[in-house]
Amino acid sequence: MEWRQDPRFSEDVESVRGRVRSWRATRRPGSAMPEDLWGAAVVLARKHGLYRIARGLPVDYGALKMRVDRRGASDVATRQADFIELTAARFGVSSEPPVFEVEVTDPDGARMVVRLPGTAAVDVVGLVGAFRRRCA
Repeated sequence: MEWRQDPRFSEDVESVRGRVRSWRATRRPGSAMPEDLWGAAVVLARKHGLYRIARGLPVDYGALKMRVDRRGASDVATRQADFIELTAARFGVSSEPPVFEVEVTDPDGARMVVRLPGTAAVDVVGLVGAFRRRCA
């Protein structure tokens, strides 16, 4: 499907494209694009592909590729899980609190399973982030 016809691509890219256009209209000649705009472009490039984003924003393909490579695959802030399921492993009539299970599987095949009592105060997001950064 051509990138101009993909509504998900258009929705994701339109706000960043507007920010890039605004910056270009007001920038001083020779000034570099701000890092926050490059960061947004990197996030989009990981989701939609380098060429499509470089062409769609438009920004320099080589500069965008360098930034994507520099941030590496372990940049947890820009990675999104394909699927996260939080399930209750045990419910029922019992005097004990329920146990919740969190299972995380990384694309490289690594797996983490954590079983928590229902009353536990655990930073699940931080735990998953630490798991995903483990090889960085």
